[in-house]
Amino acid sequence: MPDFIDLTTPGGGINEQNLQTAVSGLRGELDFLVSKQLQDKLFWYKWSSIFVSILFLVLIFAILKKDGFDFFVSTSGDEIQDRKSYKDLGLKKAQKQWQKIKLRFQKPSESYLKLGLIEAENFLDEVLKRMGLGGEDLEQRLKHLKEGDVPSIVRLMEAHQTCQDIIRDPDYKISKEEALSKFNIFENSLQALNSL
Repeated sequence: MPDFIDLTTPGGGINEQNLQTAVSGLRGELDFLVSKQLQDKLFWYKWSSIFVSILFLVLIFAILKKDGFDFFVSTSGDEIQDRKSYKDLGLKKAQKQWQKIKLRFQKPSESYLKLGLIEAENFLDEVLKRMGLGGEDLEQRLKHLKEGDVPSIVRLMEAHQTCQDIIRDPDYKISKEEALSKFNIFENSLQALNSL
């Protein structure tokens, strides 16, 4: 069959014979598309496409569930108003993590106090990194803060130094009052940075 069939006659009418040839050629193409032979060849492609599609859907739902899918599927208008943005969900997750750190200070052991301080310092460091403050370590990032950003940069640097002393000296002694005081410095600074 030629690529192009002229259906018009020199007088401008329709050439019946060419029209019949075009229709029969088209019918032949359609018959091939629905033929058992072609359908048998495509059988495994269809099923593998269905399988891959289902796999991707499961993967998408797993990712959405992990990242707070309930935010998008919330059924209650009150719940939606409680969560003003996706960032608020991250804030709730951060608050939950902070509460776990805070629980360490209710334990009687000095090792829990030290661990709680180091975790609080690491938490602050992660917040400052997410804020885009440059520097190789927390001390350098703290130098990028302005006095109005946190209640006291000097006290924050002292709390950071205490954590560094704990890390360097496993036998470092710290009282519960001092540990709570340093912890409160971290907590107040994080609240000032709107991270808690």
